[in-house]
Amino acid sequence: MTAYLLGAIDVHDRAAYAQYRACALPLIAALSDVELLSRDDHPMLFEGAIPADHLFILKFPSLDRVKAFIESEEYGRCIPLRHVAATTRYVMAMRGTDEGGAAIVGT
Repeated sequence: MTAYLLGAIDVHDRAAYAQYRACALPLIAALSDVELLSRDDHPMLFEGAIPADHLFILKFPSLDRVKAFIESEEYGRCIPLRHVAATTRYVMAMRGTDEGGAAIVGT
């Protein structure tokens, strides 16, 4: 089942976050079975409070694939850089509209 990794990152040290990105982005780009669906350093707010100053959505083929990447030795070297630079929240969503989930048009 497809797994969507939603990231909300509050960057508090831009220089340190640049080091994290230099470490992590080439690894993510090399994942041929993972798709970057969206990323935004200036998210648009419609209601409530902006959850972070950087948002992204990655589409993985499975939860096991997410775990394999997050727990990989290569990405593991990047995690301390992120922890120094930002407060991060990762959320998993396990169903998309292509798998029987309903598309939300309006609330």
